[in-house]
Parts: sequence; structure tokens; C-alpha cells
Amino acid sequence: MNTGAAQLGPSAVIFGKGSAQAAADPFTQSSTQLWPLGTELIYGERKFRYCLANGACNAGVLLQSPVLVNANHRDLDVEPSSAGDYSVTVTLGATAATLNQYKDGFIHINDDTADVNSQGHLLKIRSNPAADASATLALTLYDPVVVALPTTGVADLIQNPCFDVIIAPADETGALVGVTPIETTDDYYFWAQTSGICSVLQAGTVVLGNTAVRSGGTAGACAPATDNLLQEIGDVSVVNGSGDNCVVNLNLP
Repeated sequence: MNTGAAQLGPSAVIFGKGSAQAAADPFTQSSTQLWPLGTELIYGERKFRYCLANGACNAGVLLQSPVLVNANHRDLDVEPSSAGDYSVTVTLGATAATLNQYKDGFIHINDDTADVNSQGHLLKIRSNPAADASATLALTLYDPVVVALPTTGVADLIQNPCFDVIIAPADETGALVGVTPIETTDDYYFWAQTSGICSVLQAGTVVLGNTAVRSGGTAGACAPATDNLLQEIGDVSVVNGSGDNCVVNLNLP
């Protein structure tokens, strides 16, 4: 049984300890990467996503993707690519790119003034070299370009949402990615829970059986759904006091 799988592709799904497929334990962490970021783990009735922590976290707190976005890595000019190519080259703005900064992230063709058929494509990045500010950057892809990309297209570079996750702040600056099932260490890899029964920090008075949302006032917490603009996380199964942890049947992507 495998404890790590360096050869897994971008769509990996693995099963938790005690299964025949892998020996992945969702209640462990490591300083080295064992699985591709975003890999889904199914462990009984619960699901998890493989993440890298940006900062230490207690168990039972909500996490979100890092604050976006580097404006100099958005709306980038795209060099022509043919259908079937496994590489796309863009011209950076006034900020350099580091080696594999966008590994397992995405290139998003957000606009094309001449060919609407190339607009709206989202391709996963296998690797990227380092590149200077205002230089060209060649991105190697997992999947081939579907339609030819002309020079009239512009693109966003997006890091993997499970890279450098942070405790979800009260001010929404990114989408939720899950909940810490254990205490995690800064710059360690771990499994964030996304589905099933889960302990979550509670802010305010949640209601049994009602929907819980991310808190707009307490970092890392859930709250009663009094503000329908806040992201829903699931239904409340056990209620405790504000500042304690309640239990939520999570329903995150």
C-alpha cells in the first residue's frame, strides 16, 4: 500500500487508511508533499482535499484560498498556440514569476476580441519556469490546448486553490476550501475536510438543523445564516456556545 504517490495525475482520487487503494491518513501532516494539491480523499462518509498551509492553524477552523490576485499576472497577452499544444506562453506584467509558482494551478483565457471560441477556456498547469518581470513565461499543461489561441486573447494565471491556504478571515478575500481536522503547522501539507460530519469553530448562536455560513465577524468560524451573502458550509448537527466548536455536516466543493 502506498504512503505517497509522486506519479499521480491532476485528477487523483484516493481512499483513506484501511482501504485497498492507499494508506493516506487524513489526520496526519508532513513537511514534504506526498500527493498533488487538491487531491480528493474519501474516508468513510467524509471527504478531504490535500492542501499546503500558509500559517499554523488549530483544529476545527475554516480555511480559505490565499488572498488574490497579483494584478501583474492577470489580463496577460498570449502568444499563438495551436490546438493540441501542451504549452502556452504569456507575457508577464511588472512582477516576476517563481519556479513552479503556478504548478497545479490554471491558465484562464478570459477574453478574446477576435475569436470568441478561445474565450472561456481553463487549462491546468503542470509546471512553469522562473521568469523575470515583463518577460515571457512558457506554461506546460496537463491537457492539450483545445482550440487555437490567437494573439488577441488575454489570460489570467491562477494558483491552485489548495496552495498556501489560510484561516478564513472575517472579511471575505477568497473562497472556502475546507476545515482543519487536526492542528496544522506552517508550510506543512495536510488534508482539509470538505464534506461530512465535522467540528467547526462556532461564532454566535447557530440553530440545530439550520444552515451554517462562514462568519463575517470571527476568523475561521461558522455562524448562523443571517446574512445570505456569506458562503454556506453545511447544516448544523450539534450546537454549542459561541467560541466553542459545534458540529456541521459540511457540504463544500
